[in-house]
Amino acid sequence: MQLTERLKSVANDFPGAKNAECALVYGYIDHTAGLTLEILALGNKSGSDFHFENGNNNIRSFIRIGAVKDCVFYSADSNEEYVSRYVVMNRMSY
Repeated sequence: MQLTERLKSVANDFPGAKNAECALVYGYIDHTAGLTLEILALGNKSGSDFHFENGNNNIRSFIRIGAVKDCVFYSADSNEEYVSRYVVMNRMSY
């Protein structure tokens, strides 16, 4: 997901926050608040490739979908590196 200046404020405790252009997020339905995204890591996009820093297992940061409705989203579903590096490990650590 494209990381705007406004969104950087909720991600400033993640590695690479100062120069990040995008965020790797995990989307889920919060039965009280609706569609929610959790930031897993921050990074940069170069062409069709992404480089993400390590996540922050000491803090969790959430974004409601309404706050990012005008942002650009990219799909990383087919990239096994992201699944094994962030999603599986982060879910197991909580």
